[in-house]
Amino acid sequence: MKRPLACVLAIAGWYLLYPPATHKGNPDSYTELSQWNVDGSFDTAAHCNDAYDNDLKALQGLEQNSRDFLQTQAGRCIASDDPRLGK
Repeated sequence: MKRPLACVLAIAGWYLLYPPATHKGNPDSYTELSQWNVDGSFDTAAHCNDAYDNDLKALQGLEQNSRDFLQTQAGRCIASDDPRLGK
């Protein structure tokens, strides 16, 4: 479930973020992190990375150039106090 970043900024820890898609459907990794979609919040970086790995495993079998695979592959775990998130 994706939530806007503003809805979860008050929670401390780590966020699993995925970039928004371009008009062609490809991930736009150059967009400011504050505009990325939050897939979850976690207490530790390890829990966030586990969730990211699980998301990638769930897409096994998809072509590596498919939109869903590329979008998931572009995801990142970011600390909640990272200044690039903005407020």
